[in-house]
Amino acid sequence: MEKEDQKILLGKYQLIKEIGRGGMGVIYLAQDPTLNRPVAVKELIVSNLIDKEERDDLIERFRREALSAASLNHQNIVTIFEVGKDEDIHFIAMEYLEGITLKDYIDQNLSYSFSDIIDIMIQIVNGLAHAHSRGIIHRDIKPENIRIINENTVKIMDFGIAGNKKNDPTKKRLTQNGTILGTIGYLSPEQLYDLKLVDNRSDIFSYGVMFYEFFTGKLPFESDSIGQSIMNIMQIDPIKPSEINSSLPIEICNMIMKCLEKNPEKRYQNFSEISQDLNLQKFLIMNSAILNDLSLENITKPKETFKFSQKGTHENVNSNTLVEKSKKLMNSILKSSNRVSEIADFYDSKLNIKHLRTFNDLDTKFSSPRNIFLSKKGFLFVADTKNKMVQILDKIGNLNFILCHENMNSPCAISQDNNENIYILDSDDCKVRVFDKNYKHLFEFAGQGNSSNNLKSASSIVVSSDNKVYISDHESALIKIFDTKGIFIKNIAKLDEYKSPISLTYYNNRLFVLDNAIPKIQINSKEGRALFNFGKRGLGLGEFTVPRNISTDKFGNIYVAEKLTHRIQIFDQNGNYLAHFGTKGTDNGKFIDPESVVISEDFEIFVLDRGNNRIQVFEITKD
Repeated sequence: MEKEDQKILLGKYQLIKEIGRGGMGVIYLAQDPTLNRPVAVKELIVSNLIDKEERDDLIERFRREALSAASLNHQNIVTIFEVGKDEDIHFIAMEYLEGITLKDYIDQNLSYSFSDIIDIMIQIVNGLAHAHSRGIIHRDIKPENIRIINENTVKIMDFGIAGNKKNDPTKKRLTQNGTILGTIGYLSPEQLYDLKLVDNRSDIFSYGVMFYEFFTGKLPFESDSIGQSIMNIMQIDPIKPSEINSSLPIEICNMIMKCLEKNPEKRYQNFSEISQDLNLQKFLIMNSAILNDLSLENITKPKETFKFSQKGTHENVNSNTLVEKSKKLMNSILKSSNRVSEIADFYDSKLNIKHLRTFNDLDTKFSSPRNIFLSKKGFLFVADTKNKMVQILDKIGNLNFILCHENMNSPCAISQDNNENIYILDSDDCKVRVFDKNYKHLFEFAGQGNSSNNLKSASSIVVSSDNKVYISDHESALIKIFDTKGIFIKNIAKLDEYKSPISLTYYNNRLFVLDNAIPKIQINSKEGRALFNFGKRGLGLGEFTVPRNISTDKFGNIYVAEKLTHRIQIFDQNGNYLAHFGTKGTDNGKFIDPESVVISEDFEIFVLDRGNNRIQVFEITKD
């Protein structure tokens, strides 16, 4: 894009390189010299072979894209900075978006979790609902026009053929020649029959096509010819997506098929209804560990399944709110799993912590133990730093195995993946050593260094339910994500929120980060997107002094081991204080520098008491 060392200008923007090309123009990466920021500049390209009327029509459509998008202000819609003209060149300057499109995702066969897909589709719904509330109908919803940027944030693009529900003096001229505007595979039947019939429900149909493709990799009406594809859209019902993707929950399948109804009156009537049903599914996923231990990889249908609304009337939406649906769904699932009383008792009664036993007669004594981990089979793994080993005990305290490695100098944290492979983090060389369930060494990764694969420091490790390995690098104030083969994925760097992320835990698709320097607990999505945080410095209940370790139980309650106050505090998953126990001392029930804590399925609490070189076991009782 350079000529005689002078960058080409379009308006005030310095064009750097071409980054895209579509039916109406070319998109460039450019620089805004005034604000010193990158922008995307879309230049309209008009063929010299077309007549004046068609040229004017294209220019008007291009202008409409800018005006339509510029009238919208939403986090899920691309932001327009300027609509400009430089001599005979028309252009739009908008925010520069990195990332990939949904088309990239589908074409490259990339992998998202079920919950990620639901979250992406909710964001698209939110953006389109905002556009519809401003009277803007997109009319060209397709994967190419949906971009996913940092941390799975969605941006809807290209309002080039958007229409306004109000009377538009240009509308007749723009459509009078019968030209079909949009992409064939995503068009609604009414866009093919009569453009005068197009309203917001046409976007809902196109959204359903995209939803279908997202889960199946196929278009619902695709054929070998354009003519047959058009006939399919107008006359043929698609194969149910659940028949192509057998893991798709029936509720999602029903939603997609409802979006694809050929009669607009039978579809969802607005995106608010879709948002309601999608958020219900999100609720089910987010509470899956509580509600019948539902796994993200194998979502099962509850005995009393929620029925989606069929009429989609305003009265129906108001009388069947998400809150009421959620309550009914939770109640039905809890009843079916016989756990309703257990959960209700936990939160409705005062919690008492009772000391059960102390491991102080072990075959192998501890020497500066650092971390305790409860394995899937119920064994306690204790990272014993000065002894350069991991001791494996049963819940009674009997020694089962001693795990050593010639290069392991200071094991500081332990986790386990879905295949029961064991990941041991070493604070001395910042390496992760991986062992199989029979304690055979498999490989190692990470290590100290300045590259993306290396760490400056190492303090905590956790493997998520979808087999992502999170490692906290407290000195660099970031968290690194690897896959279970040790391949680096990305950094989570929140320098304004993290100062010393010392401990991690993972529950129900959320990453919990304990920062002992601020101090606070940050709750994130698994991609690292901040959801909320809680905590402040102090000696009172619900406050922290020098917190060292964080863990969660099967209900998502959060347990924090505090070094200076020699206590364990318990919070619910929203950060509300529940209870605490422990004081300084050497007697049973007392601690000197509690370093780590884990909780079993039956609510036995195992506390690694580093100052006393022992493990104490407690249980939660209720009044």
